[in-house]
Amino acid sequence: MLNDPKEHSRLVLIRHPLLAEPFARQALGQGSAELARRGRSQWLQVMKTLDAIPIDRVFAAPVAHSSEPARALAGDRDLELEEDPRLLDQDLGDWSGKLWEEIRREDPDKIKEFFLSYGTAAAPGGESLNESLDRIRSWWEDLRGEVFEKTVAVVAGGHLLQGFAAWLIGLSLGRAPALALPPGAFGILDVYTDGAVCRCWHPLCLSEEMP
Repeated sequence: MLNDPKEHSRLVLIRHPLLAEPFARQALGQGSAELARRGRSQWLQVMKTLDAIPIDRVFAAPVAHSSEPARALAGDRDLELEEDPRLLDQDLGDWSGKLWEEIRREDPDKIKEFFLSYGTAAAPGGESLNESLDRIRSWWEDLRGEVFEKTVAVVAGGHLLQGFAAWLIGLSLGRAPALALPPGAFGILDVYTDGAVCRCWHPLCLSEEMP
């Protein structure tokens, strides 16, 4: 059981649950998607696991697969969900909505560069992960003064959250994949004025509900 945050803020970073087909195989980018039945089951377990942790505010990216589960979490605690476009995932430009298989077939060189240059390469007409992280960092800088000694839950895309967490604890973007979150997983960080401490990361990793 975590003690209440003192002299710091607490962030509960939650990746949205598993997506339904065909969304799970798409380069979704900033598009909206439906949750899989298993994803809804995952979310019930997430809410049960977080039940003992007081949460003061709940934020989400304004897309259905993030906002719908976040709204359930907020409603369970008599809170209003707060949506912010700066929490949207990376803009994948011309690839948005296409199947990854199709993109690999049509643009093999560009997609190879995209994955090898983690965080710095952008899809055609899109943005790099590093650019999307500038948005969530802006969101946090605007918010942090309001949530001192409070706990904030955030539901958004996995790559955005792991890059944000890496920045908070002082890791380079290239090390961010070490903080990978599968669908429906979460991590908890205590954020001080001069850095952050990871209190737990993906505690449900042994659950059968995790993909």
